[in-house]
Amino acid sequence: MNKMHISLVSLAFLFLISASGTVLAQEESATIASEEAITTEDLGITDPGILPTSPFYFFKEIGRGLQGLVTFNPVSKAELELKFANEKAAEVKKITETQPQNTQAIQKALENYQDTQEKLLRRFEKLSETSQNPKVDALLNNLTEKVVKHEKLFDEISFKFKEEKNVSDAINGVMAGSENVIGEASKKDDAAKFASRLEKVLLEEKGGDLKHARSVEIIDRFNEKTAGEIKESLNRLRGEFSQKLEQDIQSLVTNEGESALQEKIANIPGDFGKRSVIIEEIQKRAEERLSEALGKAMGRLETVFQKEADIAKKADEQIKKAGEMIGEAEKKIQESESGKASEVVSSLLNEAGDHLENAKSSFNEEKYGEAFGQARSAEVLARNALRLYEKEKPETENFEQQLKELDEKIRTYEKLLNERNFTRELNKEAFGLLDNAVLHLGYGKEALANGNIANTKLHMGHVREFLSKLSRLIEIRRIKSDERPTILPATKMNAPAAQTSCAIEDKGEECEKTELKTEKPESAVPQPTTAKPIEPTNLIRTVKPVIE
Repeated sequence: MNKMHISLVSLAFLFLISASGTVLAQEESATIASEEAITTEDLGITDPGILPTSPFYFFKEIGRGLQGLVTFNPVSKAELELKFANEKAAEVKKITETQPQNTQAIQKALENYQDTQEKLLRRFEKLSETSQNPKVDALLNNLTEKVVKHEKLFDEISFKFKEEKNVSDAINGVMAGSENVIGEASKKDDAAKFASRLEKVLLEEKGGDLKHARSVEIIDRFNEKTAGEIKESLNRLRGEFSQKLEQDIQSLVTNEGESALQEKIANIPGDFGKRSVIIEEIQKRAEERLSEALGKAMGRLETVFQKEADIAKKADEQIKKAGEMIGEAEKKIQESESGKASEVVSSLLNEAGDHLENAKSSFNEEKYGEAFGQARSAEVLARNALRLYEKEKPETENFEQQLKELDEKIRTYEKLLNERNFTRELNKEAFGLLDNAVLHLGYGKEALANGNIANTKLHMGHVREFLSKLSRLIEIRRIKSDERPTILPATKMNAPAAQTSCAIEDKGEECEKTELKTEKPESAVPQPTTAKPIEPTNLIRTVKPVIE
């Protein structure tokens, strides 16, 4: 009897250890991702109310149905479905917090969300108006913000419940659905405006040192559901956020060391497959020391990725992605006037093709990890080849579209400054950067009108540099009190901007005034100006062209 009692006590003790271990593991994951984690408050919902696990939940659904019955305008119907989808995302979040062991309830909540998601997709399919309608424009802003937050939330749930196949499968379904909605919604929008909407949301998202690893992953996901000019615009946006991520990685390695990079890169929720492509891409172009640090981080990332339950599926998807990227590069070359590429570009594409064939062979031999790695390298090489080809053959680039994108970017950054309560009196550096971006956009437009491709590219590069620095001033980040945004050094150079350090050093009236110069700028980026503010649209129209 005593032995039986001892055995029962032992079993109970072991059960408690096991259960507490599971909870601790989940809490640990949540703690690791705390600076990235999406809360119900982030979704704009303080209390999700009745949950799908409640026997009274059907009353909530009846209420939603009644709201739909009295809503007639197509745009309003889409807005209502988006509202319901957001409420159901909050319900999913709440269940994972209050009932983490009830994976069936989590699955049911995810499926409930997916039902509304499908209705939202149908609303956009039936929507005949575009973003030229202010109500559709506002709807697309709201949709972009909500879908990004939902993607991050579901990434986090997948990260915490990666061992639960039913939850993982449901997550894959809802994320694919979100991307389908975005793909359909993008058809109602202008390419430049769509990219600008997404950029604004990603800049405003909270996050840690490597928050833009997730940003690039999200851009990649959305891009898979788009086409034409929107795809090209998102590709350029991807490049810009990849550069931001590279800067963040460099800063992290410098300040906290390589071990911090290895730890964080493998413990941020998201798609580890896509992340490994992004990291290898940065590694290829990084300087030697950073490249070595990224190589070690890749080793850590691959160790985690190899444990993925669906690695065969990931390898198959990556092989297809690599093939598409190689095909895209080859098509662009064939459609050019010469139909030929340089020896370096051809070599990169040939190497990409070899990696792709190796990936297919490894996949057939069921060496899925190796297959994924080979296909990943193939995609990176194809991306590099395409980027190099466009640099060598500027006539293949759509400069009018790129200038339009930069115009939208400037409007977006102007909105962000206003929303952050920046003022010209107190934030001279920020407005100096914005004014210079506006000024160089005007020069770029004039240069293109005069057929000067070299100057067009030069000024577009300046605009991007100024806006990149400006983004660091307005991003929502957890920056240590002793960390300040990098300030441009005040150096004298010939450029269509005032040669003054007033905006940098905040000298106010004591700062010597200088006139704008119109000589051809040197390759270095000019400094912010404190010239009299001019409304961006007026400045763009009145600026004089660069004289060769």
